[in-house]
Amino acid sequence: MINMAHQGQTKALPARYTAARGIDVIRPLIYCAEDDIASFATAGGFPILPCNLCGSQPDGTPGQRSQMKLLLAALDGMGDGQARTNMLRALGDVRPTHLLDRELREACGLDRASGQLLRERGRAVAHCDPSEVAIDEVEVKDEIALPMGEIAIDEATIEEIETVIDEDAAGSGL
Repeated sequence: MINMAHQGQTKALPARYTAARGIDVIRPLIYCAEDDIASFATAGGFPILPCNLCGSQPDGTPGQRSQMKLLLAALDGMGDGQARTNMLRALGDVRPTHLLDRELREACGLDRASGQLLRERGRAVAHCDPSEVAIDEVEVKDEIALPMGEIAIDEATIEEIETVIDEDAAGSGL
């Protein structure tokens, strides 16, 4: 949520990743609620060390993480109380077909504009009807690039378009 609110990006640290310095980072408690970890530590007599690195600003105002904790607490207080759980689950169930990132759609084998299944590799992320046929499985003679993305056009349609263009040009004296 911090990245969305302050960076304009949808991203989160995964359970395991390699940091920029080449260090493998494993977050074994990623699916555990902070309150549950604190209760477990208290019950086991483990010390809880205060962290002032990211909790507040030098002027005493709450930092970004503290503000997000307040927002999450408010969201958890509404509805079924599962906002945090649902948001964590959503990070593992991304639907590129329903996002605005056209480059992501294209990289996933989907049409940039519509999210339609174009390449077979997109089937796994498109959550589409299993009977839907990817465009790359259909014989396509040519593709025309438009500002909103690409559409596949068969030879007969291209000939029809060329005929209309020729007729317009002849009628206008070009």
